[in-house]
Amino acid sequence: MGAIVQARLGWQEYALIDGSDRPAPFLLPTDLPISHGIGAVSLSGITALVGVRDIGGVAATDRILVSGAAGGVGSHVAEIAKALGANEVVGIAGGPEKCARLRHDMAYDHVIDYKNDDVDLALNTLFPEGIDLYFDNVGGALLDNVLARLRRRARIVICGSISEYLIEAEDKHHFINLQNLGRQDAKMEGFFVFDYEDSYPQCLHQLATWVREGALNPVEDISRGIETLPDALADLYLGNNVGVRMVEVGQPDLTV
Repeated sequence: MGAIVQARLGWQEYALIDGSDRPAPFLLPTDLPISHGIGAVSLSGITALVGVRDIGGVAATDRILVSGAAGGVGSHVAEIAKALGANEVVGIAGGPEKCARLRHDMAYDHVIDYKNDDVDLALNTLFPEGIDLYFDNVGGALLDNVLARLRRRARIVICGSISEYLIEAEDKHHFINLQNLGRQDAKMEGFFVFDYEDSYPQCLHQLATWVREGALNPVEDISRGIETLPDALADLYLGNNVGVRMVEVGQPDLTV
């Protein structure tokens, strides 16, 4: 009784679940804020960790670029990469406010503002010898640009393609640099985090440890009231969120 559980439910304040709609097989450590249980110490953090460590195979010498760096997953990537030994991480986001927060709150060493900077010039300046590891949340033309800048045996982690989710098929980007994967003996791999369920306990233990140690500082964008849910969902596609977007619909009664 009184346990905090996580389940995939509708937009509602109360729900009745049974074994056919079981809670996710992971629970937040009780010493951390509840919000972390649907953010940094949950699927957002797990996605970043699996992508950087298991798919990307991050190394200390990697020249690393992250797109969608202010989003729910991207906001964790730099700190996780550094906790795993990376030295420097570059993030891409849109607008001065987001870019400032990448530096101050999310451990990015350099930031490219795709709305105001010359992206080609910035990539040439920051990656004169090319990119080793690209964590992609955006897809489209930016991914094609990175494909043209790969170093030998580079890795591209396909986490998302937010730039193309809401456009028609005929408007999607037509890639011209895919052949560079072969030329550079590089790898591009997508992943579905729910396929890594067996590793969730280990991931959660590691993420919680990093939070306690201050190596991982969750960035959360919380609105309050169930009536804010539609706008919160829209924010994800409009790029209005910084960090993990979530809605608080009520405080749990921990006295039960």
